[in-house]
Amino acid sequence: MTGATGFLGSAIVSRLIETPRWDEVLLLVRARNSTEGVARVIETLKRFEVPEALLARVQPSQIVCGDFLLVDAFANDPRLGDVTEVVNCSAVTSFGRHPQIRKVNVEGTGAFAEALMAKAKLRRFIHVGTAMSCGLNAVNPVIESDAFPENAEHAVSYTESKLESERRLRRIPGLPLVVVRPSIIVGHSRLGCKPSSSIYWVFRMGFALERFLCDFDTQIDVVPVDYCADIILRMLDATTLRETLYHISAGPEHSSTFREIDRTIAAALG
Repeated sequence: MTGATGFLGSAIVSRLIETPRWDEVLLLVRARNSTEGVARVIETLKRFEVPEALLARVQPSQIVCGDFLLVDAFANDPRLGDVTEVVNCSAVTSFGRHPQIRKVNVEGTGAFAEALMAKAKLRRFIHVGTAMSCGLNAVNPVIESDAFPENAEHAVSYTESKLESERRLRRIPGLPLVVVRPSIIVGHSRLGCKPSSSIYWVFRMGFALERFLCDFDTQIDVVPVDYCADIILRMLDATTLRETLYHISAGPEHSSTFREIDRTIAAALG
């Protein structure tokens, strides 16, 4: 499991820790040592209200200290040879001009997958992309396809890098790749924004300013993080999967308008 302390990654970990397979899980964590890695994982799990008894299941032996910027530094860890399934959530998700976006999201992701292929017998490699990798000029609704145009327009480097990372992984011979592309992940269906308020600030700002930069009845496809986590775990456990590419989204029938979101926020605030 990579990206275990990120928003989606920690949501997946919060589900995994409840299961019998938890003792087999390895967590790639940016940390100086396994003790620090355990502390980082536990800190993120507390945001999901994971009980103390379950937090105690996080063990130093499960921590692989590493970073996609320096894959060679952990690629020879003997534990990686026993890995059969991967959920790759690791990424720089900044919408700004982060200097390490391509190094992590494209080069690091590819190097990590190649390192595993060289020593492990992988059954499935689930790579978390983003539906926004389709670019600004994609058809609407976006179809589940890897045939996006080479000249796809991107508003930010992040979405462009995620598309490049998919293409990079597909070029690795024999990699049992499954790509999942969530739409816009906002909050948690039970905990709200306690685990993370990422993206929700856009709606708060629009509510406060009483303005949105689009028509009030425009739909936006948002999904809660636990919904994404549960689907990814179902894919992880499935004996076989029909496809190698899936979107995790609300879809046209269940997407919300900005008007509906605004009214819901108003009702919650009284």
